[in-house]
Amino acid sequence: MDRIGRSLTADLHFDDPTVSRRHALVARQAGGVRVLDDRSLNGVFVNGRRIERHTLEDGDEILVGRHSLRFIDTRATTSASTQEARELTL
Repeated sequence: MDRIGRSLTADLHFDDPTVSRRHALVARQAGGVRVLDDRSLNGVFVNGRRIERHTLEDGDEILVGRHSLRFIDTRATTSASTQEARELTL
């Protein structure tokens, strides 16, 4: 699990007063990657909607304070590249 926040111990650290010390968590699970609001003051937004928890999809925009992050699902890219390579070799 990765932590996003203003705390120096956060995995993704923002030195910004619009970001809580413990703002959000990103968890990799069997069903995908989830982002969870970690009781932040300003909230976590995915694609413009405030969330408590959300399973991320490729291209989702995550707003933490005034910082915009884009989720890129590398598994989808890898799967597509693998499928493309299989098709080329057939």
